[in-house]
Amino acid sequence: DLGGKVTIARSKDPISTLVGIRKYPTGKAEEILPKSRKLSHLNIVRVLDAFVTNQFLYLVFEDMRLSLEHLVVSPAYPTSLQLGTILGQVLDGLNFIQGEGYGHGSLNCGNILINDQGCVKVGGQELCQITSPDLKARDIFDFGKVMMKLMQKVDRKDGKIGVDDPSRWQDNPDTMQFASSVASTRSLKELRR
Repeated sequence: DLGGKVTIARSKDPISTLVGIRKYPTGKAEEILPKSRKLSHLNIVRVLDAFVTNQFLYLVFEDMRLSLEHLVVSPAYPTSLQLGTILGQVLDGLNFIQGEGYGHGSLNCGNILINDQGCVKVGGQELCQITSPDLKARDIFDFGKVMMKLMQKVDRKDGKIGVDDPSRWQDNPDTMQFASSVASTRSLKELRR
């Protein structure tokens, strides 16, 4: 799952690269197209093209074949350095979205994608909403859940942000300090400092 149903296609250009295509009802075009154009950042999945038919809006995205969900189901855990690199890129994408006046609202490991160069990008930006205090809080909570899934492969049973087995991360106390700060922060920008 790459954050929803995606059709993989080959472009017609001479290099013949792969792209992802998503379709939406045409009635959503006026809402989705401006966000797709405006939300362009290194850590957001790039929209390459868009076209509209009588029934559907099609968005063409850069090729992103792995999601963080693939890392979660892998038996290997990321190192502290890898975890920091992944989460830093996610924060950069989310902070950009919020800086443009939007909130993601549905961040999860399935819609955070990784390209074959290892660049981590937030997907689903076309469905972002105008930001609000509740949406900002939701994005922080969802970011915390993504962090927990990477750190312990499962959500906590109590639904809260936190790590059940901190001993796995004792090689780097900063990792656990960061994890603790996610549960109490009021701003994604604070986490990136």
